[in-house]
Amino acid sequence: MERFYKSETARQNVLEKAPDSEVIRNLIDFLNDKDLSDEIQKGNITLALIRSNLDTTTNQMASDYEIAEIIEENITGLGLIAKFSIDFDFKAYEEFYDGAPREALQNLAPKRHGEYENRWQEFGNTIMANGATTVLLLHSLDGDAITKWRQQVGNRDIENNRDESTLRGKFGLDNYSTIIHGSDSPDAVIRELQIFDNIKCCFCAEVESEFAVDIYHSTFLEDYGCICRLISATTKSQQFDDWAVCVVWRCVYPSIG
Repeated sequence: MERFYKSETARQNVLEKAPDSEVIRNLIDFLNDKDLSDEIQKGNITLALIRSNLDTTTNQMASDYEIAEIIEENITGLGLIAKFSIDFDFKAYEEFYDGAPREALQNLAPKRHGEYENRWQEFGNTIMANGATTVLLLHSLDGDAITKWRQQVGNRDIENNRDESTLRGKFGLDNYSTIIHGSDSPDAVIRELQIFDNIKCCFCAEVESEFAVDIYHSTFLEDYGCICRLISATTKSQQFDDWAVCVVWRCVYPSIG
C-alpha cells in the first residue's frame, strides 16, 4: 500500500506553519483508504506516538526534534507506513485517554508541577497539549505489529521496572512522561486515529472587518474540504478598516474505519 510522509507535517514544522490544503487532503485520503483499514484489522499496522517535550523528559542532551528522530531510529523489525505530527489540544487528549488510563492518572499526585490537581491534569497540560506529537504507523507482514511495537515500548513504570532493552527503559528519565505510546488492539488503532480528526489549527488572516471571519471560514471550508467549527477569533491589532485576526478552528475530517 502507499506510504505517507510530507515535510510540512514534520515535527519541527507543524507548530510554525499550517500545512497547505493539498497536504491536508493527501493525509485525509490516506487515513480514509480502505486498504489501510483492512491492514489494521489484520493486525499488520499499529499506531505509535512519540510525545512532546522530549528535551525535558528523556536522558538525551539534544533538542526535542533530534531526540524524536533518535527514538525512531531505534525502532526495529517494523516498517514505516506513515509519519506526521499533530498538535493535541486538551479536548483531543481527553478523548484519546478515556476510561482506565484517565482514572489511574487522576488518582496520582502531580510529579513536577504542584499547581495541578492530579497527574491527569499535569500530563495533559504540560505534555500532551503542549507541543508537537509525532504519529507513526508501523507495519509488519506477520499480523503482529501491535505485539512487536508494545514489546519495544516497554513498561510505563520505569522508576521501578526499568528495562534498558526497551525504548522507555533506554530513553525515559522518570515516570513524569511515558515518552511513547502503542495501541493495544486493532480497534484501538482505529479509535485513536479517528481522534486525530480533532486537530487544532491556527491560521492568521488579514480581513476587512470582524464580520469577514465568516467569509474566511467559508474559504477555509472550501479549500480544505472539512467541517470546521470556529473556536475563537482574537483581534491582534485593530485599525479603522484593517483587522488582523487569528482564527482557531477545530477541524473534523471524515472518519476512517
